[in-house]
Amino acid sequence: MSIENRLPPDEYKARCKEVLQRDGWRCRLCGRRNTLHVHHVLFRSRGGKDTLNNLLTVCYLQHEQIHKKELILFGDANCFVTVQDKKKQIRYNV
Repeated sequence: MSIENRLPPDEYKARCKEVLQRDGWRCRLCGRRNTLHVHHVLFRSRGGKDTLNNLLTVCYLQHEQIHKKELILFGDANCFVTVQDKKKQIRYNV
């Protein structure tokens, strides 16, 4: 995604708040309520957009695992996301 296609900072901040509210201010992967981040299911660097269906709430620990490629996410964040855990060799829906 080019910089021109990203939401302006104020709109992105508002979008992140929408995502946090939709997800009940909890990590969608483990349920934690602290150190929350809003993550792009499809990374921005791979063309992922700042849309509700591409953003979900994750805690710092899960976010770190995603970026280390230990967890891989697929799907629509508005419905459910499939998580592939490479260490445990399992998939589950959140």
